[in-house]
Amino acid sequence: MSHAFMSVIVYGMLVVSGMIFVDGPITLDTLLLPSVGIFLTVGLVEHFTMKKKRQPPQWLVIGSFAIGVVVAGSMISAHLIIG
Repeated sequence: MSHAFMSVIVYGMLVVSGMIFVDGPITLDTLLLPSVGIFLTVGLVEHFTMKKKRQPPQWLVIGSFAIGVVVAGSMISAHLIIG
């Protein structure tokens, strides 16, 4: 599995559990649109860095996880701030 797919899975799990916790809506706007952006961003970075290497660099593994966590946290906090 690619790191892009794994970061989308991390994002999805965190957003769904976070929105259930704060009683927020789980809609296409909160789940699907950011998932596509995460997938495209991490997928492009992975494509350009993995051209010559067989093993992914450590920063790609940690960064793809961090992108999913940061975007999920920002979506949940945006719901709390905006209401």
